[in-house]
Amino acid sequence: VEPVVARPVGATGRGSEQLVDDPLGQGREVFGHSGQPRSSDRGDVLSHLAGREFVVGDASFWVADESPPAQNFSPESVGGSTVRLLLVVEDPGAVIEQAVAAGAREVYPVTEAHGWRLGRIEDPYGHHWEIGQPLTSWPPPGVGRS
Repeated sequence: VEPVVARPVGATGRGSEQLVDDPLGQGREVFGHSGQPRSSDRGDVLSHLAGREFVVGDASFWVADESPPAQNFSPESVGGSTVRLLLVVEDPGAVIEQAVAAGAREVYPVTEAHGWRLGRIEDPYGHHWEIGQPLTSWPPPGVGRS
């Protein structure tokens, strides 16, 4: 059985073309990401996924224009983020510090709880990122992947 892969898509009301290679406000310096423009000419609701795909390490995510007719709203339109993205890194404190210096807002500082060192930021587009590192083997034995 092939593993299932989820690729989050974040919407922005500012236009994904304005993101160029920087969905997180200086994200290349903060997260070391690379971005690739992708598009779809299908002309249907799925075409609203067209935007930019960004890669951070082995993970990827998309940022696309919001499209109210397709029920794709940005955090700016709904008054906040409805999803948190979790980015697992070696040094959460350093990454959050870099993100804040680049324009993110610290939602809560890095603390240790429930087996994680974890903090949270809001990027300049309103998306929430939890930046953390598990303090034990992850996922725990018998949970998740088989």
